[in-house]
Amino acid sequence: MPIVASTSTTVCIGQSATINASGANSYVWNTGVTTAGLTINPATATTTYTVTGTNTVTTCSNTTTGIITVNALPVVVSTSATVCSNQSATITASGANSYVWNTGVTTVGLTINPATTTTSYTVIGINTATTCTNSAVGTITVNPIPLVSVNSATICPGASATLTAGGALSYSWNTGEITSAITVNPTATSSYTVTGTSLGCFATAVSTVTYVASLPVTVNSETICEGESVTLTANGATNFAWSNGSIANSITIAPIVSVNYTVVGSTGLCNGTATSTVTVNSLPSITATSTSICFGQSATITASGGDTYSWSTGDVSPNLTFNPTLTTTYTVT
Repeated sequence: MPIVASTSTTVCIGQSATINASGANSYVWNTGVTTAGLTINPATATTTYTVTGTNTVTTCSNTTTGIITVNALPVVVSTSATVCSNQSATITASGANSYVWNTGVTTVGLTINPATTTTSYTVIGINTATTCTNSAVGTITVNPIPLVSVNSATICPGASATLTAGGALSYSWNTGEITSAITVNPTATSSYTVTGTSLGCFATAVSTVTYVASLPVTVNSETICEGESVTLTANGATNFAWSNGSIANSITIAPIVSVNYTVVGSTGLCNGTATSTVTVNSLPSITATSTSICFGQSATITASGGDTYSWSTGDVSPNLTFNPTLTTTYTVT
């Protein structure tokens, strides 16, 4: 009888495996295959296969067995993680002896720092005893940080302001309130912080409520001479009310004595007050002498009551000397 032999082999589940018979001229495997080599694809379980070899000259035959040993794949799993944009994230593999991530990292854990977009990562786990491998996928989900915003406001005594936050799903104020809008009425300039949260990620925004005790209303003061007029103009508000009853921002007046004018400016609920002083200077009491002369004589007339003088002749001295040929009137300012 022929001396029939068969190889055996070890593979991982799902792989192709081939065993070969030798020592005869023809072969018949228990699977029905009549070639020297038996290929199982894929191999799913450890199995013993029988082959009968025949010597075609003598018609003698013999039988032997070959074993395909099938090792199980490691059950590789990977965790996933959810973080906020630009945070560090770590996912971890298990179920094997060694690992290789698709990023090239060969440790159990894969750390992405910082994580900016949602990404899936594949890890291959290796059973070092059997060299069988399996893979798993872990996903790092990256949620965006909300763009939290809030308005600021200016208020006057007795007024309140409504602050409204936006850009997130829920809110928490440093006042303890948890609504998107709050109403405040501080008595001094104050800041309010709101924290907005969406999908576990948060950001803050700050609102400043400016407290205005009074509007910075201003008005000009003027000095005029008796009989002149002057324009007073108020600034610093939207609406104005003067002590003389006018509601324009400018008034033109011609007082005969020094006087104060008060203007109240308002913008919304805010007010401010300013006072203008109009100083009226009296006209100087100017006198000038007169005289009589004979033809051919000269004469001097004198002005008084002022600091400077201007004669109708063009002279600027208080004393005017002349020799007219007829009676003449001279004016001095």
